[in-house]
Amino acid sequence: MGDIWVLVTPFKNWVYINDPQALMSLFWRGTDFPRPVFINEILNVFGPNISTAEGERWKTQRKIATHCFNEHNNNIVSQVVQWLSTWLASWYVQTKG
Repeated sequence: MGDIWVLVTPFKNWVYINDPQALMSLFWRGTDFPRPVFINEILNVFGPNISTAEGERWKTQRKIATHCFNEHNNNIVSQVVQWLSTWLASWYVQTKG
């Protein structure tokens, strides 16, 4: 299979895109390519969120979520990942005896 291919089923045609440039084009032209929100509908159990919203509601969710993604929080996540990697490696060595 190539970078872009279509899975044809009796109910829907699914377009799969594995090309980063093509995906960026889709994201930048979001209104031309509406997302299949129905797929993520199960996430609405937690209330409206960036994964399931469209249009103005999506803009609001994105504005809220943007505050969480900054250099300070990225550094915290990086430190936690390093700590967990060390901890898991030592735990693995201990279990192997």
